[in-house]
Amino acid sequence: SLYQEVNLPSTMKSIGSYAFKGNAISKVNTGGTMTVDGGAFLNCTRLVVAELPNVVTICETDTGAVFSNCSSLVSVSMPSLEKCSCNKMFEGCKSLRELYLCADNDDISVGINPFVACNINKIKLFVPEELVEFYQTKRPSGIGATYIYPIGEKMGENLVNGFNIGDYIDAEFSDQCGIATAER
Repeated sequence: SLYQEVNLPSTMKSIGSYAFKGNAISKVNTGGTMTVDGGAFLNCTRLVVAELPNVVTICETDTGAVFSNCSSLVSVSMPSLEKCSCNKMFEGCKSLRELYLCADNDDISVGINPFVACNINKIKLFVPEELVEFYQTKRPSGIGATYIYPIGEKMGENLVNGFNIGDYIDAEFSDQCGIATAER
């Protein structure tokens, strides 16, 4: 199959360093996983969508780039993320366009130098509407205030490796944050 989805169980609590390194997965949902270590998805060049619904901590024991060289990665949702010690988390993710966050803690970050060799001016950060101003002031990991949008804004209707990113991610992420979207 062209699309290989991985849905981890709700009972899984941790993904170790380099666990999926180089795998041909196109979509991953980390299920109940709460921690992800460095390099977990390194060189997953077919990965398009990454959903980390319960991940609270990234790179607690290994600071390697979690999604480094995932050249097809377009969208990442991390609604529970509170702590990221990762270095160059999205290095070489030239297709990255959407990040989704919900946390409202002052230390929110997607790591150190997360967007090395990325098209940072094409990446949009989507957050709950009530947190837009908070994120625009905070500018996590150097994301400019003009690239921070409320959930519900659309990137477009283009298919990316068979996924309609704008429609698909918006609905999924709104559910994860407990938000009802006007379009439903």
